[in-house]
Amino acid sequence: WAQSLIYFPANIAALSIIFATQLTNLLQLSTDYLLLIAVITAVSVTGLNLLGTKVGASVQSVTLIVKLIPIAVIVIWGLLTPGQGTVQLFPIEAGKDVTFVEGLSSALLATLFAYDGWLGVGAMAGEMKRPEKDLPKAIILGLSFVTVVYLLINFVFLKTLPIDHLAGNLNAASEASDIIFGGIGGKLVTIG
Repeated sequence: WAQSLIYFPANIAALSIIFATQLTNLLQLSTDYLLLIAVITAVSVTGLNLLGTKVGASVQSVTLIVKLIPIAVIVIWGLLTPGQGTVQLFPIEAGKDVTFVEGLSSALLATLFAYDGWLGVGAMAGEMKRPEKDLPKAIILGLSFVTVVYLLINFVFLKTLPIDHLAGNLNAASEASDIIFGGIGGKLVTIG
């Protein structure tokens, strides 16, 4: 009941607000439209999922491709072009202004949505033909794929921008993509 009444509605609301924010930035709309776009997004996505599993799965497949194409282009192009920053995967000094718990909490919050999908895989077990084989495979392969993509794109961002410019920057992905591709880069990230 907690997932149905609290977690999923909050998740839909948060993602709808993020989508609306990105869309208003991309189309250079007034922030006055933010709430309206977020509500339309939440209602539309919920409505599509109410149409059935096949419709929901089709929409998810299309949006996955739309998201992965820009990410793949950024990763490939970013790996092939020289960067401005030096990539130091294990910095000698951690941030001095935060405790370990604060740093870990911030990192977990920042990556929460990237790895959140594995929670929904268990709910699909009833619709799988061989859940005992397919469920572990889906979880392991899905998490592995997301982890590799996440690490690659962050490697490109670290390679493109200095670490002190990335820290606390909410538009780091757009800025790194602008450096890689020019003015169209930020739009490519927003679409993805």
